[in-house]
Amino acid sequence: MHKKDSATFHRLFHENPMVWVGVIKNGSQRKRLEKDPGNTKNYFSDTYKNFFRYIMEQGSKKEKFENIRIINDDVVASITFNYSFLEKNTVNNWGIEYWHLIKAEGKWEIVSVIYSYENAVYFPKPK
Repeated sequence: MHKKDSATFHRLFHENPMVWVGVIKNGSQRKRLEKDPGNTKNYFSDTYKNFFRYIMEQGSKKEKFENIRIINDDVVASITFNYSFLEKNTVNNWGIEYWHLIKAEGKWEIVSVIYSYENAVYFPKPK
């Protein structure tokens, strides 16, 4: 992601359709509803390709990972971590992210990405 290398980034993901879903935490969702009462859906889905396009747009974007935990049994794995998404070196959102992976033909590939989303404008990330 930091090198903005699309070929390498895309190879991290399994070829079949995969899950990419973010769920907005309750406090941030309440703030969203105050601004737009009709926007009641507290989750959003996307694709890793769209995410990569977004990080390639103007401006500095990066993601920091902390408290990484890995569970695997040699063919399936789960990686969980706290993340912070930064734009122009300022935390934009943060939460917990979960990746599920499979070992397909000897290579680890991500098959799902789910995460919580807290808007740092309303709820700054705790130190």
